[in-house]
Amino acid sequence: MAMRFKILILSFFSATLFSCETVIDDIPLSRFPDLQEKLVLTSFLCPQDTMIYVSLGKSVPLFGSGNRDTSKVLIFSGDTMSFARVNNFVPDALITIGNGSAVVVLKFNTKTNFYEIPRRSFRIEAGKSYTLKARSGTMEVEATTTIPLERVRINNLQIRPFTQITSSFFERDTNTGYQLQFNWQDVTGQTNYYKIFGEMAYQQIEPVIKFINNKEEISFTEKTKYSYFRWPNEQNSSIRNYYTDQNADGNIFKVDAVNLFENISRYKTQSGTYKSQRIPDADKIIRVQLSHISKEFYDYQKSLTEHNRTDDNPFAEPVQVYSNVKNGFGCVAGYNRTEVVVRTK
Repeated sequence: MAMRFKILILSFFSATLFSCETVIDDIPLSRFPDLQEKLVLTSFLCPQDTMIYVSLGKSVPLFGSGNRDTSKVLIFSGDTMSFARVNNFVPDALITIGNGSAVVVLKFNTKTNFYEIPRRSFRIEAGKSYTLKARSGTMEVEATTTIPLERVRINNLQIRPFTQITSSFFERDTNTGYQLQFNWQDVTGQTNYYKIFGEMAYQQIEPVIKFINNKEEISFTEKTKYSYFRWPNEQNSSIRNYYTDQNADGNIFKVDAVNLFENISRYKTQSGTYKSQRIPDADKIIRVQLSHISKEFYDYQKSLTEHNRTDDNPFAEPVQVYSNVKNGFGCVAGYNRTEVVVRTK
């Protein structure tokens, strides 16, 4: 009797496995619209920006034969740009932006893979709502956001020289830079969200490696480099750049210690290893930004950071990235920015 019981269980599992394979192969994806390819619309709108940039791509379906290749392209958060991987760009869509009384069409830029329009052609104003719509073939998406009304000031900014010793591959480097402190007053009587951003532009002399007639030739040139806010003792601290005043309405928010480093780069060549060199008397330009951001901005960036943090961990619980785009994916959000620029040696 016991042996017969085991055989029945094995037969049940075998039938289940074969049945699952048949179901996946035979049922058309049209019966599951949530698993089909969708448009991905992303844009961050700010009154202080000189351009409006909109990214439009396509999602990669869980099943099916969609293109899973990615390409590295520019993503703009205001006038500051960084790199991100985006799937399947759509260069021939119709994208419009409207404020309830006027609607304009954005044009696709083949150099940046963005739809864009200059500020002089369509102004973004604090306190107003904007709707982005995109249509490609039979797919249509839209999203709406409201620009926060208040610009929040950066108060009591202090910038102090800072030095840190680092070790890598049995070599020690001295990283010089600045440690910053500042604060701001929360807008009372409403729920607010904030983002801080810091950047330092500096000059270094770096090697340029060329091969002429299979012979290595090295010259040196001056380059502008950039570093960004780093929190002490944290490798990935981008989530700390976002704040909310939930349960802290009207408080003063403080940033006690955040660093900007002048990084030294190493270049390995056939003839040896070369390092970038500091230019002692060259000016450094420090840019500090405080943005009053919409809830969509905060929810999207927070969920995206958590998703990226757990994406390579097979034991981590999946994190769904926030989206406010109807019939698709992505985020359309607004912010109102204050900026302080300091030039130092």
